[in-house]
Amino acid sequence: MAIDDTGAGFAGLSHILKLAPDLIKLDRVLTTGIDTDPARQALAGALVHFACATDAKVIAEGIQTAGELHTVHQLGVHYGQGYLLGRPHPLRHLMDFDPVRTSPHR
Repeated sequence: MAIDDTGAGFAGLSHILKLAPDLIKLDRVLTTGIDTDPARQALAGALVHFACATDAKVIAEGIQTAGELHTVHQLGVHYGQGYLLGRPHPLRHLMDFDPVRTSPHR
């Protein structure tokens, strides 16, 4: 089971506790600018910590920049998706990805 839109107000903490999901998807509203916002980093880090304690995995949606990718990786997020990455893949496989070299927007 996956909880979508975590951080956007739709997936409340009570839902996460009650449903005990396998996947917690961080909404792009939380991911956007995470590399420059300590509050977003703190919330995402807390959700990663919770997920690890409950045997769940975290997916960061809407990764648009290399800075966001680096930050969610540093926070321990398990998976990522967004226009920077293309199709979802395990985050650990993407750390050698060069978004400048492969960007369709160059």
